[in-house]
Amino acid sequence: MTDHDNDTASFSARALAAEIQRTASEQAEQALNAKPKQGAPLFFEADGLAIYGTSEQVAEMFAAMPKAKAAFKAIVKNKAVNAGAYRFEYADLGAINGAVDDALSEHGLNIWHPPTRTTSEVVIVHTFMSHANGAFQHSQFKLNHNGKLKDIAGDLTMVQRYCKSKLLGLATDEDADDNPDSKPEPKPRQRRPSTRGTRTPPKADQPPPHTDNDAPPSQPPPVPEEGKRASARAKQDSAAEEPERTPEQFAEIRSLHGKLSEKRGKPVSAKELGEMLEEAVGFNPVKGGARLTVAGADKSIVALKEMVANA
Repeated sequence: MTDHDNDTASFSARALAAEIQRTASEQAEQALNAKPKQGAPLFFEADGLAIYGTSEQVAEMFAAMPKAKAAFKAIVKNKAVNAGAYRFEYADLGAINGAVDDALSEHGLNIWHPPTRTTSEVVIVHTFMSHANGAFQHSQFKLNHNGKLKDIAGDLTMVQRYCKSKLLGLATDEDADDNPDSKPEPKPRQRRPSTRGTRTPPKADQPPPHTDNDAPPSQPPPVPEEGKRASARAKQDSAAEEPERTPEQFAEIRSLHGKLSEKRGKPVSAKELGEMLEEAVGFNPVKGGARLTVAGADKSIVALKEMVANA
């Protein structure tokens, strides 16, 4: 090979290396300037709820929901709250998961609740429901807390149970009075003899009672002790005979209780609710032995509506 041939080969090699380097630089620049691939498109957004995916994906996700619900197992209400007149049964988060998760998975659905801490007193509980085709929906619940880990853990579990039940349309708690067999029969009303218009015979050392022909006494005659006791018993019987609150009233109280928790961003316990109602209407339905009547329930509902409006 002549020197000319060597020079030509060397030039060709350098030119090829330069072309490779230029091409690599262009590809790198294109990769840096290229826009990242977009995720699922936003399909719907309003009031803190966002749904992502194409119309076909979202339709498929929603169509899978009733199929999965048809395969849900019976949800066992394995917990009970019995605080005076405020009593009900409910299914905890473990019972709900055990009844629904297998069916959700079989139809390509998944639900999870990752929490994110924004401040020392606020945790955002996210609720995602996704489908195997890539569509998903997202909502969030603002949870205020006192900073104690034990209380935060309990509140998180309660919020997750609440959010999952509402998302799937599950009835995971109930009023104990929903079962008519467990509701005691009302006691028959008994009338006590009235003592009005009767006179107690005077004792030997007392003057005879006044008659219509005598001058009126300066003071009305004293009410006999037996009459006082009969009047007190009559008032007690009247209060006991007032009917208990209806299941519809109790359901509205429970609904307002949940709305109050949502507005406050923190679950309001039954004890707290009772104390708030006692301050508002002078009656605590959560105290042991308390009896919530129709009139008391009406007052509680009015007070709770005002609490929700002002929360």
